[in-house]
Amino acid sequence: MRRKSPRSLKRPRSRSDNRAPGASCREPNAPSEEQETPRSLSRDEGYSMISSSMSVKKVTIEHVTIRSSNTFAAVRASLEALVPRLDDGFLTLLRFGLMDRARQELESAATLSIFGSRDHGALLAIAGLGRQAIQYDIGNPLTASLMTRHRVSAGLYAPIRVLLRESPESEVAFEYDRPASTFGQFGDERVDVVARKLDENLESVLHKAAS
Repeated sequence: MRRKSPRSLKRPRSRSDNRAPGASCREPNAPSEEQETPRSLSRDEGYSMISSSMSVKKVTIEHVTIRSSNTFAAVRASLEALVPRLDDGFLTLLRFGLMDRARQELESAATLSIFGSRDHGALLAIAGLGRQAIQYDIGNPLTASLMTRHRVSAGLYAPIRVLLRESPESEVAFEYDRPASTFGQFGDERVDVVARKLDENLESVLHKAAS
């Protein structure tokens, strides 16, 4: 019996045998190393890179509602009596480089101030609705600086937005996102300490205004 020579033995052809000389062994539909996948998740849960210039992070926010048995007008008057409008004279001092005087002004200011307000109820008149709802910006510039010096992104939530509204069922209430949760997303204990105190001060004054 004559043996077959090694050249006569045929092996099964693989898919890669059809490629041209010098071609890559990569599967046809596999992304190249140079290609950027449209959406890739990082090791941090809830954090995703959309592209090289955009990322998204999921955070948990605690929403607070403080209800009142008083009228909308009474609660509004109480809040605006307890929390004064912000005196922005410190900004002029800062523009002229008078840092020490600006700091003194802020240190002697109220614990919380109203930076501004917007009448959302009046806006709803364009929809033919009669609603009472006012959005307030409440905070403290010095308190904000104690957080933003460590995490400038904390400026997104300072001052705090607080809504005083009356529902269609005539329920009057304050609503806001708890500072300890909004600032907590930055994972910086130096920010968290300040946010927790801000949380306490805000909750206390809103309870007083609602009572």
